[in-house]
Amino acid sequence: MKQRIDGIDGDAITNALRAFNRWRDEFLIELSTLLLLVGFVMGTIDILARKGIAVQGWFTVTWAIVQAIAIDGLFFAVWSRVARAEWTWRTAPKNVSMIVVGLILALVAMVVNGILGYQQVAGIADSFTAMTALHISASAFALTRAILVVSESTKKNGCTNA
Repeated sequence: MKQRIDGIDGDAITNALRAFNRWRDEFLIELSTLLLLVGFVMGTIDILARKGIAVQGWFTVTWAIVQAIAIDGLFFAVWSRVARAEWTWRTAPKNVSMIVVGLILALVAMVVNGILGYQQVAGIADSFTAMTALHISASAFALTRAILVVSESTKKNGCTNA
């Protein structure tokens, strides 16, 4: 039964939003590949040039955008793919790996939201101070995000079955 409110076709709007979300997921996956390439190159230049590029404002903001799209933005894309996955014996390993990555993405999203929530409630501007107050290891957090970035990059470029 079609849902109409004041002449507006609710089903058509819902279907259009679903189509947009599928497009957004694929767009984020493709965009992430390009942004990760740029981020990896910038990181390698910083390490090899030893000029402190990583602490420059432009680099920090650029890397934050790359990470936000490549990790946080892919949370929805990964779970959308899990929901649409075809389950056979052949596809099970790929699907299980997507679920594992999705769970890690969910954990990172929860931690980020916890940090931001604590910063707002406590009026703390610095995320490191908030992480310390919440007993979140900055090194474990950074390492987890680094693993996600590389694992997502390899999956998107056909290096694994996922």
